[in-house]
Amino acid sequence: MRDQCLLYIDILGFEHLVETAPQKVDDLYEIVESLNVHAHSSFAAITFSDTILVHNVSAPVKDEDHRYLVMYQCEFARDLMHRIAGRGIVFRAVLLYGAFQHYRLNSRPYYYGPALNRAYRTAESLQVTGLVMDDHCRRYSSIFKCRSFEDSWYYVFLTQALEKFEDTYGATIPLSKAVVDDTDLGWYLGPELEVLHFSALMARGHADPRVRQKHQATLAQYKAQYPKCFSALVGEDFKMEAVSSEFDWLKVRARMQDGYEWASVRQPPLRGRVPPDR
Repeated sequence: MRDQCLLYIDILGFEHLVETAPQKVDDLYEIVESLNVHAHSSFAAITFSDTILVHNVSAPVKDEDHRYLVMYQCEFARDLMHRIAGRGIVFRAVLLYGAFQHYRLNSRPYYYGPALNRAYRTAESLQVTGLVMDDHCRRYSSIFKCRSFEDSWYYVFLTQALEKFEDTYGATIPLSKAVVDDTDLGWYLGPELEVLHFSALMARGHADPRVRQKHQATLAQYKAQYPKCFSALVGEDFKMEAVSSEFDWLKVRARMQDGYEWASVRQPPLRGRVPPDR
């Protein structure tokens, strides 16, 4: 068993989805099958119930290799965040470095390791949504910004369009159509603001105080990282339409509801087989 860069993603509210909206579970699995990670030969992905695991296949040798792994693992989490935005689904995720084993016996996957145990325990204790990473991964994170969170964990900001809105445009509203449309900013900023909009609604109105606490803690992270954006849009509940009245946000919302059935073929479960002659 060797050390690997392991991404552990836990879909929140999965039990409620299963019991009240099973079609959303099927849609979610189709989204998972569409993720960019499945086209990357340096990584392997595992999905079971409400959990997605991603780990590197080749062992890192140089610092550059570690930076590469951390960058792509964050990209995979960002890819999922964008594809589930606007669907009432959120996740909490942990990125860490540690011992993990994954192989197949015949056609079935088997996996275990201290890193998986640690990721599970950490995710269960997190009172926040989004992604956190351990100190090892933080040292090699050169693309995605992060902030100290708690107990040597760091909150990762997957919202690169929001960062551009904050740093390049000073979170000034309204923005012109030329900025939002011609630079494609709106297509990336819209889903990221939708994530904050959903958290604002949950932080204020969810019946379960534990859920409200998670989303309040999430918004606190974003407020600290993007103070201009927060000041400009918190009164609008982070609705993307507040950024520009000239841009057609309905196109963004329509894309956010795209189906992903094209990415997979549903098949029946594998039946048991007669063992070979010995």
